[in-house]
Amino acid sequence: MKHKKIIILVTLGALLCVGKVWADNNSWQGSPNLTRTRNIIDQLGQKLSTKSSEVNRLQEQASLTQSQLTDAQNNVQDYKNKANDLQNQLNSKTN
Repeated sequence: MKHKKIIILVTLGALLCVGKVWADNNSWQGSPNLTRTRNIIDQLGQKLSTKSSEVNRLQEQASLTQSQLTDAQNNVQDYKNKANDLQNQLNSKTN
């Protein structure tokens, strides 16, 4: 009986050790996939940063262009007003 208990205990111990080693090995098998996933996430993060910078730059350009357009429209209106004033002066002197 004593030998049977020892054999059973040794067998159980061996099974537990084998099970732990097997579980550890299986957990490491997922590691390359996690590394690849992290790399993909990093690449997407870099692309997002690049695109965000580009969008900000384009928004600044759009604001500058809008400001220039507004200035040009104001200049056109000023020239129209000056032309009207000159036309009025001309009309008043010829009458």
